[in-house]
Amino acid sequence: MSDKTKYPSQAADRFQVRMPDGLREKIRLAAEANGRAMNTEIVMRLEQSFENDTLASNWAKLSNDLLSSQRELVAEYEQALEERAVYQEALSKVRDRYKMVEDVAVTSLDRLKRLEPMNARAFSEIEEAMRHIDFFADGDSNAIDSIAPEVPPTKSQQHKQSDN
Repeated sequence: MSDKTKYPSQAADRFQVRMPDGLREKIRLAAEANGRAMNTEIVMRLEQSFENDTLASNWAKLSNDLLSSQRELVAEYEQALEERAVYQEALSKVRDRYKMVEDVAVTSLDRLKRLEPMNARAFSEIEEAMRHIDFFADGDSNAIDSIAPEVPPTKSQQHKQSDN
């Protein structure tokens, strides 16, 4: 047979391998179990080992990527915890200030309630004084006499009256 008429397997590269004792038998049993020729079994197992190397390499890369991502997540989580602590501290300060303002407001309200009767009297006295001022501004002498108590005349007024 010429090279053109050979089967593809006959034209393939050949490679002689020295095998340790017992390996040939293991290959024969595996080939029989898988329904293949010994040569096919050897080729399949060799190709599978290269695929496994590629898979292992891919798994190693993926594992490194996952580990890197995990580290980044841990760093972000730790930063979030620190930020949370800062926000909690700020919230605590706001609550303290709110409580302080609330206490001042309650105290002020209590004081206003106690001062209310005095304020009411003071407002009525102010209103009364304003009415008196209005009377004076209008020049109504009767109004002045009605609000002024009887005041004895001064000495100078008494002299003026006696001269008349």
